[in-house]
Amino acid sequence: MKEVKEFQKYLLSLPCQVYNYLCLQKGVKEMQKILSSSIKECHTILINKLGSSISIVMMDLYGNYFIQDFVKSLNANQITILLKNISNSIVTISKNQYGTYSLQALLDKIKSSSHEKIVIDSIVGSEIEMAIDSNATHVLQKIIMIVNENNITSINEAIYNNIKKLCCDQNGICLIKKFITQIHLQENLKKMITLFS
Repeated sequence: MKEVKEFQKYLLSLPCQVYNYLCLQKGVKEMQKILSSSIKECHTILINKLGSSISIVMMDLYGNYFIQDFVKSLNANQITILLKNISNSIVTISKNQYGTYSLQALLDKIKSSSHEKIVIDSIVGSEIEMAIDSNATHVLQKIIMIVNENNITSINEAIYNNIKKLCCDQNGICLIKKFITQIHLQENLKKMITLFS
């Protein structure tokens, strides 16, 4: 396809690495303009070209705005590729003052159990660290809101096992409130009642 070849040529012509270019205000505006009239294959090419470096863009002052806009136009397969590219960095991105916003925008696009699994697997063992972090807590709250309750067992267990710590933390208590509103399974409700009785 002519448009795909032209886009690849454009990426090669950039004065620096693509991820660095997307951390520049000029680069963000230019890329947004090009992608707004491009075919979907160009979006996939960009995701693949960025690879794991997309996490750098997500944590940048300008780059995070690009990502928030970019993910709105992605299909399920492109979201899968993007999630896999950042799976080793999701906790780090969530704790970043800019990354938290781009990551939440990406989470809004999650629609399948395979997407949910990538996200949950990438944060296992870091749930409490995220819960008490002023930025990451918002990402964890978003996960609780959008992921099927049956698929967040590791988050549930982390909350149950650290309930006192979370209740005594200003970020943790906000997570607990959100968590309680999302409990629908009878067994989880009983467990939470037992912890507070």
